[in-house]
Formats: sequence, structure tokens, C-alpha cells
Amino acid sequence: MRRHVRVHVSVLVGTAALIVGASCSSSDPAPAAQSKESYCSLLLAFRNSDDQLSNDLSSSDAKALGTAMNRLVDQGRLLQRAAPKEIKADTDTVAGYLKALDALLAKYGYDVDKLQADPKGVDEYTSITSDDVNAALDRLHSYGDVDCASTGSSAPASSG
Repeated sequence: MRRHVRVHVSVLVGTAALIVGASCSSSDPAPAAQSKESYCSLLLAFRNSDDQLSNDLSSSDAKALGTAMNRLVDQGRLLQRAAPKEIKADTDTVAGYLKALDALLAKYGYDVDKLQADPKGVDEYTSITSDDVNAALDRLHSYGDVDCASTGSSAPASSG
């Protein structure tokens, strides 16, 4: 079960990172109601952090994971403020998920092994990782691949 939870946490956090990664500075301005092109630039640039976050999870480096999660939460807020109307609800859902995941990981000192060892932690993780969250992650991913690709953004769409 411990291996299953680690893989599950890694996959979902990795998926979130594909969508709302941590490559931009949290001090970047993101005024409300930015253009679709601006949102897409943020969204696609954030995907670049997937490798780093996956490395932080697999290395069991709690400090690095904590730093990465804090950036993800900050950048989730940036995406919320910049989200176009058609993707705003999904962006809000994902940002809320990232905040809840960060809070959960913080309870365990960003140590995934400690989280996995506590049945209450596993249950809490399962409850925050709802079907709604997974559907919102899927829609954001699709939005990045389809809608953002149509804006002519120079950032490449992800391959997965």
C-alpha cells in the first residue's frame, strides 16, 4: 500500500505540475482578466517544472518538495487571477487542490513516507484528490494543448 500511495501522489502531483508547474517567479504580475494569450503563456510555461517536481518527489528531499509546493500554490493563485472565463472554474479547482495538497504535505513536513505511513493522511489525500479535481486537471491539460496551441503561443504544448 505504501508504494501505491507514493506512486499515486507522484502521478497526481506530476500531473498538476504538468498543468500548473513552478517555472515563473511568484512575483510576476497577473492582473485579473488577462488575455487568453497571457493565460496560455503562464499555463504552458508552468509545465516546464514537471521534471523538477518529479525529481523532488522521488528524491525524498522534503525541503525541495516544500519549496516546489509553495511555488505551485503561489502560481496557482496567479493562474486563478489570469484565467479566462471559459477555464476559470477548472483553474479555481486545481488551485484549491494544490493549496489543500500543500497543507497536507506540510502536516508531514513534506515527507511523503510519513504521509504514507499514516492511514489518516492517506485518507485525507484520497479525499482531496476527488473526481472533480481529476476532471479539472484533465480539462486544463486539454485547454493547454488545444486552446493555447491555437493562440500561436511560442511555448510548446506538452507531449503527455
